[in-house]
Amino acid sequence: MQGPQGIGKTTITNELRESLSCPPNSLRVSVLSMDDFYLPYDGLKSTAEKYPNNWLLSGRGHPGTHDLDLLHLTLTSLSVINGEATAPVETPVFDKSLFDGYGDRSSSKLTVAAPLDVVLLEGWCMG
Repeated sequence: MQGPQGIGKTTITNELRESLSCPPNSLRVSVLSMDDFYLPYDGLKSTAEKYPNNWLLSGRGHPGTHDLDLLHLTLTSLSVINGEATAPVETPVFDKSLFDGYGDRSSSKLTVAAPLDVVLLEGWCMG
């Protein structure tokens, strides 16, 4: 689910998860947010320092401030989660309150275990 900030992506995605999870569908659904895939604090700071004239990279949220390698690894792991002897997948949680609102990846993670039917990814500036 992609759209501009404030349009209701999270609300719609949560309602979709609820609808898909309840009978008669009864699907197992995992929801991921691009917000949880921001670079950790050190990565955000080094990106801002590397591009001091680009105010879009001075914080989090814009393209260039996400850990796309981690997102790719997570989506790849989720795509095979229903395979034989596949371990649960840990997904990151980004805490926007850390470092005076600059944010950092939390030590907490969400765990997604098989079986899994649907993965929903929501965010803006995707693709």
